[in-house]
This record gives sequence, C-alpha cells and structure tokens, in this order.
Amino acid sequence: MGKPKQRGFMMSCRDVSALVSANLDRSLSIQERFVMRAHLLFCQACNEYSRQIRILEKALRTRMSEEERFLENTEIGLSEGSRNKIVQSLREEIRRRDSGETP
Repeated sequence: MGKPKQRGFMMSCRDVSALVSANLDRSLSIQERFVMRAHLLFCQACNEYSRQIRILEKALRTRMSEEERFLENTEIGLSEGSRNKIVQSLREEIRRRDSGETP
C-alpha cells in the first residue's frame, strides 16, 4: 500500500478504509493505528465500514473453523497432509475471491 495522504492527524476516508482492510492482514504501525482510530471517532461512515469488515471477518473465521472441523471428522481416508493442503487451498481461494483477484 502506498503511503497514505495525511492532513495533520486526519486521513481521507479512502485511506482509512485501506487501513481497516490492511489491519486484517497485518499489524498496523502505532502511527497507522492512531490516525485510523482518530478518524473513526469522527467519521460515522468509516466507523460503519470498520464494523461491517469485523462482522465479515468473524463470519469467515467461523466458516473456516466449520470446514476444518468437517475435514477433521470426515472419514474419507485422507492423510493429515492432504487435509492441510485442502484447507490451505480453500483459504487461498477465499482470500482471492474476497480481494477480487482472478485465479
């Protein structure tokens, strides 16, 4: 991600939404976290976007847990390595789909 454009401690909604999304994949720096949270205190639209992203993340994690439990409890003769490979492929596919990448 390119360096966000800041005006003092405030960032644009576009930059904050990028940070909200980036926060799912990596730990934000202290400065990024500070300016994001400051913006979220004053911007209802970005605050709502952040809330929706957290809901989607929780739903995805729940779904992945369900799939992992299914694969663990399925007696189809797959080795642990094969099951792990399938789970990893599913995770990558979900990540690509969610980020809009093409296979």
